[in-house]
Amino acid sequence: MAITPDGWFDWMRRVAGPPDKVYSQRNAVDFYVAHSAVGYYGGWSSRLFSTTRDASGHYTTYAAASTHGWIPYDGACVQHYPVTASCWSSGSREANTRGVAFEFEGGAPGRESEPLTESQKAALGRILEDIAAWKGVTNAYWRRPANDRDLNATLYEHRECVRFGAGPTACPSNRIAWPELMSRLSSARPQPTGGTNGWRAEPPYQVLYNGSVPVLRIGGGLPGRISKLFGDRYLWLRLGEKGVAYWSTEEGD
Repeated sequence: MAITPDGWFDWMRRVAGPPDKVYSQRNAVDFYVAHSAVGYYGGWSSRLFSTTRDASGHYTTYAAASTHGWIPYDGACVQHYPVTASCWSSGSREANTRGVAFEFEGGAPGRESEPLTESQKAALGRILEDIAAWKGVTNAYWRRPANDRDLNATLYEHRECVRFGAGPTACPSNRIAWPELMSRLSSARPQPTGGTNGWRAEPPYQVLYNGSVPVLRIGGGLPGRISKLFGDRYLWLRLGEKGVAYWSTEEGD
């Protein structure tokens, strides 16, 4: 089980969120941001699907919220948007256009630091493993920030997104036992760096694999751009004098 080419986890129940509650910018999927719902699905879904607007026609602060999905106590996740969508979840445009975010059920008022259930821990681990495989990397990709200025980590909490311009928050209120999660990830079955024979979506490219070896990729921002793997690096197909094609280390048309 994994993520489909269009960004949906094939093992989750799909409940599509309002299509206008995302940025137009595609999500880079650089990192994951953990959230606590401070409550239950009924409250969260009423906010997600709220259409309440202010006098100017914009969504109210309460209604202007969306996340990629929901991780309930029993681990039977619900996905609202593909991972390639940039949801309104983590407090700033940078965090929202670079990070995937799911809400954990629980942590209701008075129990904000409620520990995750075993099923929630397993679901998060599965999400991270699948994202790693979809990106074509191993689980070693996941790393917690070394300090409050670390911009190169790949696992953040909502409250840690202040470094990306988000407002202060307590979310997810110490609910996640990160050392345990990281230990689980490091001991999990290593993810392959490539798919089976054929094309595989690895935004912003389409990559052709021969077994687990990537041999050709197309895309990267310019239509029709093609690069091919020679040894341990990609060379780009270019046109020279009199229309003669050649391979070059220079990117571009």
